[in-house]
Amino acid sequence: MLDSQRYARLRPYLFHNTDASNLAGIRKFHHLYSPSAVGVGFRSRRPTNERHYWEGQSFVLRDQRPLQFGHVEFEDGWTRDDLLAALADRVFFWPGDSNGPITPARRLARRYPQSVLLRIDLVDLLCANQGNDPQFCRYNSGGPRTTGGRKSPRGPSTFQSAHEWKSRSCDVVEVCFRNSVILPPTAEVSVDGNWSILW
Repeated sequence: MLDSQRYARLRPYLFHNTDASNLAGIRKFHHLYSPSAVGVGFRSRRPTNERHYWEGQSFVLRDQRPLQFGHVEFEDGWTRDDLLAALADRVFFWPGDSNGPITPARRLARRYPQSVLLRIDLVDLLCANQGNDPQFCRYNSGGPRTTGGRKSPRGPSTFQSAHEWKSRSCDVVEVCFRNSVILPPTAEVSVDGNWSILW
């Protein structure tokens, strides 16, 4: 079991990397939405960035080029469609501290130069989203890799609740929420390396 208060001491912030053009919509709605929450479902991997429109606001969904199915070991009957649906149903964050997000997030940022980074206090985010409990993942769920000849597992246990979590706290690579996330007033944004309040 993952104790959220202890975890918040280890990783006090969550970080969300998004296309810079999405910032206006985030400020307008004070939410982050999963693709499925805004009516965008996927039956195949996105090879390029895609622009969509919802509630009069445009937004960009990132490509899924790191999602190489040849690196995936599907478990317990899961298929490509199950993985795509699970990814589309969630809002993803990288854990971190005052120095920034964990290393995989920094690698991702280099792939997308037209990005902004949001920083949200974990405790504030949990308080703003009571009833929408976070899930935790040991991997970059959308970027599987084969390590030492072993593929990355993906299945029903990929995203686990705090109660289900049996690994160490430091093994969390992603934190995610189903459907949408309310952003607290303390949320910050960094466009040029300097942090400022989002609103």
